[in-house]
Amino acid sequence: MKANLYIELLKSAINSYLYFGTDSAISNAKFFNNSKWLIPNALKPHTLCNRSQLDFLERMMIHLIESKVAGDFVEAGFWRGGNSIFMRGFLKVRGENRQVILIDPFIGGGTLSTCYVSNEQFDTWTNRLVSELEEVKTHFNRYGLLDDFISFCHGKISEIEFPNSLSKIALARLDVGSYESYSHALNKIHPLMAKGGCVILGDWHLESCRAAVYDFIRNNQLNALISELFKGDLADAHFFI
Repeated sequence: MKANLYIELLKSAINSYLYFGTDSAISNAKFFNNSKWLIPNALKPHTLCNRSQLDFLERMMIHLIESKVAGDFVEAGFWRGGNSIFMRGFLKVRGENRQVILIDPFIGGGTLSTCYVSNEQFDTWTNRLVSELEEVKTHFNRYGLLDDFISFCHGKISEIEFPNSLSKIALARLDVGSYESYSHALNKIHPLMAKGGCVILGDWHLESCRAAVYDFIRNNQLNALISELFKGDLADAHFFI
């Protein structure tokens, strides 16, 4: 019971529902409008995922644990760290000694892909939802979750080296916003994905990201069935390996 209360409170904290009374500040014109935040940096949510998305993430973590799918959890595109904070908090209360590995090519800045030309709104955002590594570490510390089970990998996804301790990936959540980044992320994680592992796809409303996923599945002749989740600007999808 206490563990469940902690998990529910954690969800409400990382998406700022506790403070704003909405679990999707980026969809509310009081907080975000015309691709710009209207609130100070310190008040921004730690994740852009709403309650339904976090509930789904929790269900997938439960499924992987109960199905005994071995491996660590990876998030590519972690922004302010909220989803990974939630993953670590969930694993800690469950007594699961799995690593949470965070990858973000936009730490300290980032460039747009040249592999896919589109007019998507995200491609016009100048800040690319950038955060700083030390700031994200501070967020983990505030939740009491910056420990030896957390690893950060930042830089170009194609050049990132995973920790030597990582042998298998059970869960990968991708939210990197471009065709190029999605392609590189999928190429990086796929060789390490455990059988029965789950890949959650953020940015599913972006044509370029969908194209990258479909191209990857086709080029690698994967028998992967993509299930779409939710609708609108915060659409997600997922598939199992």
